[in-house]
Amino acid sequence: MFGETDIMRKQLTTNEMGKYLVLFLSFSEVAPDKDIKRNFRNCINGAVLDFSKKYVKAGLLDNPIDIDREDCLYSLKRLFSEVKNSRRQIYLIVDECDSFFNRLLLSVDTSKPDLGLKEYEDVVSGEESMLRNWGNMIKGGTVGSTIARAFFTGVAPQAFSDGLSSLNMVKDITFSPKFAGLFGLTAADVSCGLSMIRGLTAEQRTKHLEHMRALYDGYRFTRTQTEPLFNTQYVLYYLKQLNRNGSPPESLVDPAVSG
Repeated sequence: MFGETDIMRKQLTTNEMGKYLVLFLSFSEVAPDKDIKRNFRNCINGAVLDFSKKYVKAGLLDNPIDIDREDCLYSLKRLFSEVKNSRRQIYLIVDECDSFFNRLLLSVDTSKPDLGLKEYEDVVSGEESMLRNWGNMIKGGTVGSTIARAFFTGVAPQAFSDGLSSLNMVKDITFSPKFAGLFGLTAADVSCGLSMIRGLTAEQRTKHLEHMRALYDGYRFTRTQTEPLFNTQYVLYYLKQLNRNGSPPESLVDPAVSG
């Protein structure tokens, strides 16, 4: 028979679960200092190499992906080709999409007239800029549905307008009521997490839920949102400590966030 936890896990699955190969890019790794293009290139190539190793080993890619150390867009092009040849599709996740863009604005060299503007155009807004060419490559990957799904986080309006205008198929869902629940956890979600920790009584689960409600609850992302959300990172931090030590963390603020 299924236990309560097994039933909850089953409810969290979808018909498309496990269907796609996930390509994860985190631009928080791209430092805007020194050679930003090299940093960007290394970030993309590193992600392509990880993708290749993971899915070749799993038997989901027919061949390893060729990496071009000097041209990461070629590496992406080869990735799309290998995925298509392997009769697979990609779920693209881009985290902190404009992280380096924001830091670039604060670090451009203004020691000479128009130097900062030239840097910005070269990296972000020019016709052949680094970010624009990357966006064009990603859009090309959606042709023929090689990229079947995509999810971007951390895209400032200026970065999208200046450097990613080619991604005109992307829809901004930040303030959509339908997706408000993506940005946090409901009380039911937190209760589900508590139920997965062995040894807690119903009374203890209720006590921990109310404790977290006082600390981590209250986020609303749309005007029509009726149920406030819990901060996801803080809740997971609390639950991990509770599961590992049998008690809540001494510091109720996750050091990874507060630092």
